[in-house]
Amino acid sequence: MTETTNHELNFVDDFAASIWALMPEEFANTLAGVKKDFLTNLRSTVDSMIDHDLNFLERTVENARHKRNECKKEDGTNEGTSEN
Repeated sequence: MTETTNHELNFVDDFAASIWALMPEEFANTLAGVKKDFLTNLRSTVDSMIDHDLNFLERTVENARHKRNECKKEDGTNEGTSEN
């Protein structure tokens, strides 16, 4: 994997700044605001989805633990009452 040098980052930054400088200032500000709002909403949505998935995972693991304990209790009860 190649490492990105400061020179390459400066080039990308300069190029991006040049593109934004070509736009009228009011349009660039509006576009930047729209992009910030979109990315903020996207982050909130992703965070919410991750939280939902983590909660689901915790419920699933807890249910599995509960079922495992029930099976152990049933096995222990059946072993004690089984006739040989």
